[in-house]
Amino acid sequence: MRIVKVSSRVIGSSLARPIISNCGQILIAGNSKISENTIKKFKRFGIKSVYIKTEVANDIYDIITDEIRKTNIHKFKSFIKGLNLKLDKNRKINIRKEIKLDKELKEKIIEIAWDLIKNINYSNKIKFVDIKSIEDYLYEHQINICILSVYMGKKLKFNDKKLEKLAVASLICDFGNLLLDSEKYLSNKILSKNERKEFEKHTQLGYDFFHNETDFKITEIIPIIEHHERVNGTGYPRGVHGDQMHIFSKIIAIADVYDALTSDRLHRLAFSQSDAVKMLMNDAGILYDSEITKLFIENIIPYPTGTRVLLSTNDIGIVTHEKESVFDLPIVAVLNGKRKRWIDLSKNKEISIEKVIMTK
Repeated sequence: MRIVKVSSRVIGSSLARPIISNCGQILIAGNSKISENTIKKFKRFGIKSVYIKTEVANDIYDIITDEIRKTNIHKFKSFIKGLNLKLDKNRKINIRKEIKLDKELKEKIIEIAWDLIKNINYSNKIKFVDIKSIEDYLYEHQINICILSVYMGKKLKFNDKKLEKLAVASLICDFGNLLLDSEKYLSNKILSKNERKEFEKHTQLGYDFFHNETDFKITEIIPIIEHHERVNGTGYPRGVHGDQMHIFSKIIAIADVYDALTSDRLHRLAFSQSDAVKMLMNDAGILYDSEITKLFIENIIPYPTGTRVLLSTNDIGIVTHEKESVFDLPIVAVLNGKRKRWIDLSKNKEISIEKVIMTK
């Protein structure tokens, strides 16, 4: 199984994972053959990448099931849409006093947070990326930030109380987007310099809302204003340095960037997991906390079984085995004519993976 970009080249391939809506409905069944009609469905659902079956079989396991992920995306989306209607009508009044928003907001967020905390498989490595639809990107992205953040919190040995606070913080970190002109700033287009400045206000807007209108704890709302800060002080809105950032903010910043990099957007296609890992590694200690980034990267499989790769020898191969201690040096099968040979990259250091091939 491997992830590929949707194009006419995938016609005839079999889906390795079903396409599930955020209501939990199976839109396209797993194992089904991809046809021209299937391609049209992908486009209609705003899906640019899919997992297909390959000649190399591998178990489909993740740190959370598609069903749990999609169920909580649906809950989150439904709640946020209802909340947005209230905000549109009551934007200029004391929201907590007038519509008793605080209790409703916290109860729903905690419910989603605990459903994710209880259902994450912390013994698994991060192997797959979530296939997102363009239409629901914001909601899917927020749930994924929570999943990745909680997973890292567990690796950092946070207790249940601290995990809950981290989960809540990661679910509300982009709440300020609701207070912007979403069609203008959240359309996935490349923003102009002035539009970027306006968009960056979402951190302050979100923080002010929770600080002034709710009783959420400071540790739960500080990442709203800090998750775009960077440890070298080049982030926004305040340009704080790493030692001034809360640990939740440092974790959420990494989860946010990784999920964004590995997601398809309107203005670009997703980066491969291996490329996202390299980008994070290059910026560890510069933009992101070095220790947390290192721990995060150690828990990602950059070349899952089934990944098609270009080697430094110019051969194209398929990853057939992931090696527990060296996930960046897997065993690759190369087919020359009818003859197949296996290369263990951990034992053949002169050969390396140049890039992941994400086309069929």
